[in-house]
Amino acid sequence: MTSQARQYPKTRTARRIAGLLAAVFALSACEVGEGTRPVSMTLLDPTTGLGEITLNQCFEGSLAALVVFSNGQVANFLQQGGFPRPVELSSSDESVVRVSDGTLPVPLLENQAYVRGALLPVGPGTATITAKYSSLEEQIQVTVQPPGGVEVRPGTQTVARGATQLFDVFAILNGTERDVTPLVIWSLEDENGNPVDPTKARISATGVLEGRELGGPYVVKAGLTACATPDLLPATVDAEDLRAQVSVKEAQGLVLERLDQTFDEEGAPLPAPPLIVATSQVFKTFATFADPADGRHDVTPQSRFEVIEPGLPEGEVSGRAIFVTALGAGLLQSLAVTEPDNPLLVQAEFGDEEAGEALTSNALEVEIVQGVLEAIRISPENATVGLGQSVDYSVEGDYRLADESLLTLDVTRQIRLSSSDGTVARPDETAANPGRVTAVALEPGCTRIRAQALGPQGDTSALVTDQTQLFVINDTVACEPEAAP
Repeated sequence: MTSQARQYPKTRTARRIAGLLAAVFALSACEVGEGTRPVSMTLLDPTTGLGEITLNQCFEGSLAALVVFSNGQVANFLQQGGFPRPVELSSSDESVVRVSDGTLPVPLLENQAYVRGALLPVGPGTATITAKYSSLEEQIQVTVQPPGGVEVRPGTQTVARGATQLFDVFAILNGTERDVTPLVIWSLEDENGNPVDPTKARISATGVLEGRELGGPYVVKAGLTACATPDLLPATVDAEDLRAQVSVKEAQGLVLERLDQTFDEEGAPLPAPPLIVATSQVFKTFATFADPADGRHDVTPQSRFEVIEPGLPEGEVSGRAIFVTALGAGLLQSLAVTEPDNPLLVQAEFGDEEAGEALTSNALEVEIVQGVLEAIRISPENATVGLGQSVDYSVEGDYRLADESLLTLDVTRQIRLSSSDGTVARPDETAANPGRVTAVALEPGCTRIRAQALGPQGDTSALVTDQTQLFVINDTVACEPEAAP
């Protein structure tokens, strides 16, 4: 669920709310003791910690009701998974926002209801949510505004038979583009609006379409539970923006490219720089079709990659580089220097090899050399992101080669990122998102993002580093002094 206030108020009330949040998290597993009585209740947005809530149409929010007892304990009476508490909830204007008591049905999901405290935005405006418990009664203001737009990407795609395609949904919320794919209910229909036979094509709950047999065109539909029917869509969202056109066709060719391949003015690939020993390179494969208008389809996840070392006896595997499938399809790890004038060849296949339907790609040369990493640079510098947003950092490295020349390469996958304050932002430790750092602070903050790599020959005592500042929400909070390299 998505909700976000535009600015965190630096007030006594805000600090008190933050303190209550900390207390309820610390005591969430505790039961309120016998003989205690409630002395106060605070309503807030559990995502931001604010005493007011801003929602975007089509995207639900939530509510927390923090009750303080006479023995000092604090409990969120709307916490999911906890013991149900008889908190009465109501909205002053259900044409703006509705609040669930645990029985409000979820559109598009059969026999499911919103949890207690869930907020369902209906239309633009402002309404007041009232909560009553025992002798306590509190209110919180909820503002609903239209999103800046919502769209499915890609909007049109030809899928190679036997391959998959991931669809995402992005929305402009509070002026910032966000990936809202996890909130989507996916469906796949034919041109007449009927469900597609899953033996031909199907789409998963996470938006991955699998093209099993030739067919189409099909319509991929992204459903939003808070805007389940077209009449609920705000003026900023067109129903067609929540759809994508898909056809499944037979691939006629396979193209192998390096990630971030560069081309000359005529579209021919430029020579690639050599790989440094112990670094990696990502390769991608694209299926092509008989009709150029169908474009290309990334089939990297379904492709098989091979390293060929010219001169090796047939059947012998090269020990100079290897594709590491555990770190992602198409990732080549260099292990040893190649012989002069004898680069490795990298090739790929796609399709059913046993049925004789496999396509073979072009071959690309890979030269591997020895180099010493002398410096790295992280970018962007001094970025500012909103609550829950991410920054994808890139890192360049300067290598000194044997002939004393300097080679600059993207070393994002070879470095380690760390945050000086994990309560402000944290690096993504998965191989799928190298360089990604996500903001976790609920109020303005600053952390130093440090990139580091091993020095010459992996010397851990000679780390090569660079740093930058990352501000969350705004840049009003100064970072701690820069750490020594």
